[in-house]
Amino acid sequence: TVASAHREFFDSEEAIADAKAEIFTGLPPDGIAVLNRDNRHFERLAAQARNAGVGHILTFGIDGAADVRAQDIVLHETLSCVAADVAGTRLFFKVGIPGRHWVMNALGALAVVHALDGDLSLAALALAELRPLAGRGARARIATKRGHATVIDESYNANPESMRAALAVLGAAQTRGSGRRIAVLGDMMELGADATRAHGDLASAVIAAKADLVIATGPLMRALAERLIAAGMRCLMAADADGAYEALMPRLRDGDVILVKGSNASGMQRLVDRLKLPPRARPRSDD
Repeated sequence: TVASAHREFFDSEEAIADAKAEIFTGLPPDGIAVLNRDNRHFERLAAQARNAGVGHILTFGIDGAADVRAQDIVLHETLSCVAADVAGTRLFFKVGIPGRHWVMNALGALAVVHALDGDLSLAALALAELRPLAGRGARARIATKRGHATVIDESYNANPESMRAALAVLGAAQTRGSGRRIAVLGDMMELGADATRAHGDLASAVIAAKADLVIATGPLMRALAERLIAAGMRCLMAADADGAYEALMPRLRDGDVILVKGSNASGMQRLVDRLKLPPRARPRSDD
């Protein structure tokens, strides 16, 4: 897929698509290009594939014209249920990682299995066994003063599209008792001249996720904080991951669900590591 990741090194998102399309030159004439039909750069990528001599383009997505398409998606807190048409074969399957973006990944995987003439039924069963990885959505139960909370660890990396996807997962998360949805968001790096706008534009996704508290971490996240505060949302600002830890710890409650996400360079993994420590081993908060 194509999104505004590493935008700093390209003149436009279209240039990112062109760079990714270079892979088509390595395909033989009987090769198959598997493309996301829902991506706004699909036509550009398809044209580049044809120009490179690719003989067959297989598409996936929700778009009705996709060869492998989802016909019904039910999103749950920790998984998704999908009904799909895989080039004429009807499949019902589960994806063991939550979020619409993982459904799209699953459709892409099934398209590859179909292209290789693999066993679609076995592939569909395997998708149910998927589990989130550390830094990529893994969940951890952490101790609070009077109970426990849940951390959703998305600390490995971030761009505008993946931020929105992770916030949607937070929005679907179920809190317990007086628990809240908390988003601790670190800077998204390598966005170039679009950085300030891209951070501020996350406000709609945060609001849609019904986050009760946001800790905007890093200088770029100030643009988001200003938008959220103007919208009447509760938002704190922290200079870095250490500051986010200081802001979060005294405010944790039993039943909270905390999303932690940011580019790798923002150091949000350090925050996750601290939260997962036994209470006596955690650094003391100065608050």
